[in-house]
Amino acid sequence: MARKKIREYDSKRLVKEHYKRLSGNDLPIKSAQVTESTDLVELQEKEPWLSSSKLVVKPDMLFGKRGKSGLVALNLDLAQVASFVKERLGNEVEMSGCKGPITTFIVEPFIPHNEEFYLNIVSDRLGNSISFSECGGIEIEENWDKVKTVFVPTGVSLTSEIIAPLVATLPLERACTALNLMAMAVATTTPLCTFKSFSVKGNKTWDVCTEEAQNLHVTLLQIQSVPTQMTTARSQLLSEFRRERGYERRKERIGQVALTFLQIKGEIEEFLNVIFNLFQDLDFTFLEMNPFTLVNGKPYPLDMRGELDDTAAFKNFKKWGNIEFPLPFGRVMSPTESFIHGLDEKTSASLKFTVLNPKGRIWTMVAGGGASVIYADTVGDLGFANELGNYAEYSGAPKEDEVLQYARVVIDCATSNPDGQKRALVIGGGIANFTDVAATFSGIIRALKEKESKLKAARMHIYVRRGGPNYQKGLAKMRALGEDIGIPIEVYGPEATMTGICKEAIQCITASA
Repeated sequence: MARKKIREYDSKRLVKEHYKRLSGNDLPIKSAQVTESTDLVELQEKEPWLSSSKLVVKPDMLFGKRGKSGLVALNLDLAQVASFVKERLGNEVEMSGCKGPITTFIVEPFIPHNEEFYLNIVSDRLGNSISFSECGGIEIEENWDKVKTVFVPTGVSLTSEIIAPLVATLPLERACTALNLMAMAVATTTPLCTFKSFSVKGNKTWDVCTEEAQNLHVTLLQIQSVPTQMTTARSQLLSEFRRERGYERRKERIGQVALTFLQIKGEIEEFLNVIFNLFQDLDFTFLEMNPFTLVNGKPYPLDMRGELDDTAAFKNFKKWGNIEFPLPFGRVMSPTESFIHGLDEKTSASLKFTVLNPKGRIWTMVAGGGASVIYADTVGDLGFANELGNYAEYSGAPKEDEVLQYARVVIDCATSNPDGQKRALVIGGGIANFTDVAATFSGIIRALKEKESKLKAARMHIYVRRGGPNYQKGLAKMRALGEDIGIPIEVYGPEATMTGICKEAIQCITASA
């Protein structure tokens, strides 16, 4: 599983598009993306709500805490949004120690609200964890003790029984309990010993209804204080109470409010269920709504973060549509990295390349994702992380021409700016299952021959370790190459350890001339 962050705009687009497919109900999310190339006139024609609604604008750059950082503007018109974007587009900001320019914004309708709920779903090896709280928003970390979490094992459906612990402490649920007790008191004239304080933040209907029920209850207590022997007087007082206080109307109103709150609780439970199913259906690995609120009694996401399993792209290309996997905030691709990324996009194989230190003296060109991590980690564990020039990985049986183009880039970076000190290039890998080692080595050998003069100028020493189908032929070609171009090449098969040749490379660059 490869977790790749996506922009908030794409998270909301996917949730909106597929919520109706999975539930039969609309989720009326509206959002627009603004970048340097956006024509606001064309965008306004495409999204008419931009000119008829008050708006919210914020950066969409894969970092959080935008509200606390003063990067969210509320209740603006489109002209004010344009001004906000213009003032900040391209500006460098620092978030959690990472610096980078703001290049992308998301614009949405401004939704006045009182309730703020928190929802988070994250996947791991054995299932998915769902976290929920009625105390969402920018202070969620300060209220983390109010977050409830349940774990749903892989293959298990989400049921109301599993959801129950998440919503058990909802103020809405406590309010329903209180309202039902009050309605019972009004209906039966059974006195309640105490009224506990229940509230739903900012809900005027609830506040008024609570006050009415309390007033009714006080009057009923007064009537019930009449001695039971005075049955006639007591009945007369109760009849007058019901007539003068509009008993039936008030009782009905209390019941209606209680029903409304029960419906809202049901809406939230249904929302959690649909979002969880959507999470699995679209191969999300992480989805957070902080907060979502209620609009006309229906859940509505205000802020969202998402990550997808990009290895599932092959089966989701229609569902995901034109999805973008941006680089982490603060990370900018170099021209060479962009070139390899372009190759990777066009091939069914995997070609990855990241420059870590352009002046590093240990460079790698490793077959296999797991092996590439082992080589990089070993160099770091041996205390030479500062000399590691790159992270590189090729796998999935790339074609010879693809390997040739890939190897050219790695060698160019590894040999740039020679300074007279020795360097090491590790061409390694594990033991291949299906990849023809000799075939992939053919592309690397062609590149090494082309770059002979650069390799010599950089005083490059090459270390090769590989196993798998046809590996003996591939290793023989590598040995012959060393003799042919006059460059030191140490060649090993699967009898040598991957960590062992990393040690040899380090000994090479640290040895005296």
